[in-house]
Amino acid sequence: MENVSFHINEGDRVGVVGPNGAGKSTLLKILTGEMSYDSG
Repeated sequence: MENVSFHINEGDRVGVVGPNGAGKSTLLKILTGEMSYDSG
């Protein structure tokens, strides 16, 4: 991803929707810094 930014304020709720195996958990782990990305 390039040039992507967003703000999540305290108390906000965010939903990530997609079929099983689409990478939802992986995306959240990358965004929180638990996992690094190498391509894609």
